[in-house]
Amino acid sequence: LYEWQTEPRGNFTNIGEEIQVAVASYPDNAQKRLVLITDGNENVGNSLAEARVARDNGVELYTVALGRQSGPEVVLASLDAPSQASLAETVNVRFVIDSTVATQAEVSLIRNGEFVDKVPISIRPGKEVYEFPVTIDQSGFFTYELVLEPELDTVAENNRAYTFSVVAGQPRLLYATGDPAEFAYLPRTLQEHTIKVDVVQPGGIPYSLEDFQVYDGIIFSDVAAYDITDDQMMMIQLLVRDFGRGFLMIGGEKSFGPGGYFDTPIEETLPVDMDFRRKKITPSSLVVCLIDKSSSMGATVQGVQKIAMAKTACEKVVDLQQRDDWVAVMGFDAVGQWVVEPTKGIDKSYIINQIRSMQAGGGTDLYPALKAAWEASKSIPVQIKHFIVFTDGIVAPADFEGLLGKMVKDNITVSTVAFGTDADIPFMRQLAELGDGNMYEVTSLHQLPKIFTREVFMANKATLTEEPFAARPTGDHPLVSAIGWGRAPALYGYVATAAKDNAQVLLVTHKDDPLLAVWRYGLGKSAAFTSDAKNRWATDWLGWQGYEKFWAGVARWIRSDLDSGGLEVTTSLTGREGLIQVSAVGEQGGFVNYSNLEARITDPELNTQSIVMEQVGPGQYEGRFEVSKNGNYFVNVVQLTDDGAGNNVPSAAQATGLAVSYSPEY
Repeated sequence: LYEWQTEPRGNFTNIGEEIQVAVASYPDNAQKRLVLITDGNENVGNSLAEARVARDNGVELYTVALGRQSGPEVVLASLDAPSQASLAETVNVRFVIDSTVATQAEVSLIRNGEFVDKVPISIRPGKEVYEFPVTIDQSGFFTYELVLEPELDTVAENNRAYTFSVVAGQPRLLYATGDPAEFAYLPRTLQEHTIKVDVVQPGGIPYSLEDFQVYDGIIFSDVAAYDITDDQMMMIQLLVRDFGRGFLMIGGEKSFGPGGYFDTPIEETLPVDMDFRRKKITPSSLVVCLIDKSSSMGATVQGVQKIAMAKTACEKVVDLQQRDDWVAVMGFDAVGQWVVEPTKGIDKSYIINQIRSMQAGGGTDLYPALKAAWEASKSIPVQIKHFIVFTDGIVAPADFEGLLGKMVKDNITVSTVAFGTDADIPFMRQLAELGDGNMYEVTSLHQLPKIFTREVFMANKATLTEEPFAARPTGDHPLVSAIGWGRAPALYGYVATAAKDNAQVLLVTHKDDPLLAVWRYGLGKSAAFTSDAKNRWATDWLGWQGYEKFWAGVARWIRSDLDSGGLEVTTSLTGREGLIQVSAVGEQGGFVNYSNLEARITDPELNTQSIVMEQVGPGQYEGRFEVSKNGNYFVNVVQLTDDGAGNNVPSAAQATGLAVSYSPEY
């Protein structure tokens, strides 16, 4: 008895390849019979040629024909827009319709998610080319989507298509801020310096790579990691590393380590390391997790038990502790019970196993557990004590104000985490305020690692420094050399970070921590300014003459500095491969031969690969990559030149894409 299990590629039918595999599988002395069950619609390979090979190898081939949907059929066969265009130009978005019937239809055009127009058309049998004129009114990277709605049709899956176009023009920055009042400060200053800036709160940060592509650079100011998704962070990393864009993070309580960015793609992209433990002196600490394990914590949020969420969060807290730190875990229902008593020198695997053994069941009485944990913490010889309370419900009433007052006098801070919609949010917020901590509402598992990275960083007072200091330049870099730093007002705080090995630290604080650090990351550039740019730490900078000059220079520096360099790139789908074709033309109009060209491809699931382009003619280059999924494939062709020291550095780049709008099966 054999069990056969395969994972077929749903986009393609290669009957010939399957015949080839079957023929190769027969034992030499077997009677070779092959039954082929198919609708016969192959879109890759050559089944007739392989059938002849099978016959010549003594295989009897039988076929069972499967029926398929029949009826009137209208197919949006292709969609094309000029790969490059100019501002104010009118271009034709061209599409081909292949139909078996005459019918009326409506066609809608959508650009970067925004409706452009809808027009009626009359479709005739056979293939016909149509055009949709569009006037280019802004620069950037554009995704065009065409939707066909015919009156007569059988299969709807093949009535939608996508294509890409790149429009050169005024550079554009995305400025994301967690403070809605911040627009009056740095964003307005940049706009006054003719830098186009789109200001959004965290919820307005793009969720797709194509929407990010319209920006030359991205600025985060006081945006917490738990307010964005892992995919959004990965997209920003890809934009900088593989597409030559820029990224700047500005400091605040929700930036860098305190924002939860430790060990994320954003940290990899920035020129600073967010781990405060790299500082030579860090305070000793005790973190106590109090986890509600009442019956209601057995319920699920988005398919995950709330008790499992709490345990995952607590594991992250433990994982971030150092050898000399202390940690404790207490579960509470009607009573409190130590899962892990206050322990130094943390055996992380043991503690995590103990946490995972917790089960939900019982009532919810926080006060005695919180009091018992406080009493136990009194004898622990550490400088920082931080409690985190996890619960999903309404706790039994008690004198929490009195208890928290005593705890705060003992220099203990308390943060709270509310799971689900049935938690007593006002109480949880009040408890955190009384405990000089933070309150979080958790709705999904992905938020937790970032939240508790933030909690550990915030609990450790080495992370934030809030005291006056003067910015001090370290050299003559163009970003700082033209500023009169001797006349610069004081800043009043910053986030502690450590510079990475290849970073340039241009400004430092009074403690020699990085204030402004920059570096090149892949094809792009990123920068970190660890103080802020608004009316908290930088309040005296706002009226300083150098404020505008400094920030305009930083904003211009992070923008992409790679132009197309005469590269014209087109893409197409051939079978199950994407074909990239490049025409390289020099400044004098002649072909550029023997150029070192590399294509960087990002697939619909954000996986990346690089391929070397091969010259196939005068100034003509080609490269191919496998296409296995539907969706948008983003392509950036980079020209590499020798910098004189034996290093290949990017000198030009041209971005485009390939849209696999629907399975070729349709």
